[in-house]
Amino acid sequence: MCQALPGPRCFNDSSKKLTKQNAKLNKAESELSGAQNKLAAAARKSDFNGYAKLRKEVSVKESRVNELRTHCRHTQRDVDSTLTGRKEIEQAMNTATTKREIKELDIRRRTAEALRFNREHALALKERGYVPAIRFAI
Repeated sequence: MCQALPGPRCFNDSSKKLTKQNAKLNKAESELSGAQNKLAAAARKSDFNGYAKLRKEVSVKESRVNELRTHCRHTQRDVDSTLTGRKEIEQAMNTATTKREIKELDIRRRTAEALRFNREHALALKERGYVPAIRFAI
């Protein structure tokens, strides 16, 4: 269950939000790929005006994809910081086969624990009337 901001988020809401953001990211990545293909075609045809317009479009789409990736990473951290998310990470660590996988999952686990602690602490400070040191913009 989500707690009041800046408190911890719940698994249900965070996972739904992550699913929506991943869908947006996939759509934006496919649009970017199409724009990059058009850009390459314009370069092969030596269409300088078309190339200049498409370069601007590709630049805008790249920044949008980077923004969506950042949002997905942050939401994934919220999912990981829930009890269910931490259990899923532990199960994945138990079934991991390579050291790299284990290391990446351990980083995710530690990050999730730190985020959970920070959000709980910020909520406690807010409830006591203090201004939290970390301000979450969600």
